[in-house]
Amino acid sequence: MEQNIIKTLNENELGQYVSIFEENKLNSLDLLSDLTEDDYIKLGISLMGDRKKLLKIFNKNDFSENTSRVLPKNGQSVYEQNNQIPIVARKGMRICKRCGNEYSIGSKKCTKCGDPNPIQSGLRLAIGLGTVLIMVLLVYTCTLILGIG
Repeated sequence: MEQNIIKTLNENELGQYVSIFEENKLNSLDLLSDLTEDDYIKLGISLMGDRKKLLKIFNKNDFSENTSRVLPKNGQSVYEQNNQIPIVARKGMRICKRCGNEYSIGSKKCTKCGDPNPIQSGLRLAIGLGTVLIMVLLVYTCTLILGIG
């Protein structure tokens, strides 16, 4: 089995599954990235939390053959982890900077901690400021046209 896979499993408190993967000849990133939750159940990984971690870790878009990944610990921001690669969200999803939870891009805030979506918040602010600017320009233009002021 590739060393970075073993390292990643150990760093994420999933080292007990190394032997299961080796017994089933699941020894490369290519094979692990194709596994589904049902596959993990068939392998005997009964804990849902462990299955979810494995799915996140070995998602095809997230894991490089030359690196390992560590999921955030409880209460720890993805960005507070020292010397660790942050999680990359799946397509259509985003990772909360505060708690590391994955949630839909369309959500206005994180479904776990309630942290507002910075892009949504920034967009609302930009639209609000743009509207105010347009109104100010309209008033100014009207005053010039009517000769008021």
